[in-house]
Amino acid sequence: MAPQLINEPPPRRSISLQQAMKLQNEDRAFETAKKCLRALSKKFLDVHVPYTQQDPERWDIFVQKAINRYPLFKKYKDAWPIKWYMIKHLGHTAYVSRQQTKFGQGGRGQVANNPESDNPDATMGESDLKGSTVLPLGDQVDPVSATSGLAATDPRVEGLTGQTSTGGNGDVQTSNIDIVSLNDILYHMNISGLGLDDAVDS
Repeated sequence: MAPQLINEPPPRRSISLQQAMKLQNEDRAFETAKKCLRALSKKFLDVHVPYTQQDPERWDIFVQKAINRYPLFKKYKDAWPIKWYMIKHLGHTAYVSRQQTKFGQGGRGQVANNPESDNPDATMGESDLKGSTVLPLGDQVDPVSATSGLAATDPRVEGLTGQTSTGGNGDVQTSNIDIVSLNDILYHMNISGLGLDDAVDS
């Protein structure tokens, strides 16, 4: 008798992918599954666009390759964890691609392949950010102090420094500053002395 397949949980249910896959006590198996999908996506999918814009034929090939590479997915009806995880992962890589293109950092040729957590609200670890343009939330750089000495040397930063003001209570206020984008600039300038070199594992 064939083993019963694990069904996808009902929509809108508050549950993580690892829990839905019934791998709560199998962290290694879960991480291996995600790494398998990320590796194959770079070969068979366009990681510069979200899931909804993927070529259907290439998506089918990707799914079959993933099942062949990691048979764990056979335990799930229609291999549903693949789609669950890749919707979020491709959403992230597509966003990074747009940010890189916006700031002239290579765009479609250099998208960071950031590992993504199954939990949309989870914070990525520093080791997961190797080669990424997005810094961990705990390492965000203050836009005022970080750019005050750089405006004269880099026009990209100069365009951002003029968008700050001091409120009546002495607090610095910012307007129209994309903090993530600013961190992208600072990271790729490889600025020393701001603690950025320690933000990402080498």
